[in-house]
Amino acid sequence: MASATITVKKNELSKMAARFETQVSFMINHAAKKIVDEAKARAPVVSGNLRDGIHAQFFNRLHAIAFSAAGYSGFVEFDRETV
Repeated sequence: MASATITVKKNELSKMAARFETQVSFMINHAAKKIVDEAKARAPVVSGNLRDGIHAQFFNRLHAIAFSAAGYSGFVEFDRETV
């Protein structure tokens, strides 16, 4: 069985926390953008309103959502014929 030892100095905990937050922030940002890109690629295009209304909103470094501004997007997403 593999094992590892990690030594952490107390005076470096704040630096580690800052680096960790930066990395998690990068991953959240990247994931939100990929979700938007994928949703836009899969969106059916008639007028382009549905596709163009898909965005990511970033609340802070650790919170983001992907959403569609088109009011009918839920009907398109959950239409049983397209599943």
